[in-house]
Amino acid sequence: MKNVVYNEVVYDRRIMVCEMNMPWGKYFTGYIQLHHTDPRIWLDQVNMGNEDYFNQLYEFKEFIGGVTYAGNLHIDGEWWVGFDTASFSHMFADIDKEDCIKCLKQTAKALELRTKSVRDIKFGSLLEAVDDLAIASVFNKLGKEDKVNKELDETRKNVVMFLQEELGVAPEDIDLFPSLKTVLGEDEDDEDE
Repeated sequence: MKNVVYNEVVYDRRIMVCEMNMPWGKYFTGYIQLHHTDPRIWLDQVNMGNEDYFNQLYEFKEFIGGVTYAGNLHIDGEWWVGFDTASFSHMFADIDKEDCIKCLKQTAKALELRTKSVRDIKFGSLLEAVDDLAIASVFNKLGKEDKVNKELDETRKNVVMFLQEELGVAPEDIDLFPSLKTVLGEDEDDEDE
């Protein structure tokens, strides 16, 4: 029988600890919620129930005995990653509710730091793209064509990275855009004639 003994939001993520009372003994399970803003691959791996994937990630290194759950608990969101102390009861016999809460809080903090740094990096890459465009414009006015092309190439890289990583735009959709723009531009030229 499962009994939720801790259920709080820590660093903007719900964490839960459950006490499991079985005929052969008691053990704990712990879970942390993932968000839709987490890396798309994480959400894909949760949807596939791939605990092994999360065992390889630094952010989940605090989990007692490693990740033993990735899936949908049907509460407070779709995606959860968890652990249990039953799998390693001989090693973690002294693990209690407070130990589970502590490891989940440490994981929530690690995820918050990761999310903040990724958000800052992505925002920074977009600002770099705007800066590169401004530099290209200046070089264009000064007649330095070779430097304009270099800056525009850097801008394209930064914008593509932002579109893929932050907005989840597929690379093939990004590649399709210039073709569509060219075709639509030709249609407008035909109408002008």
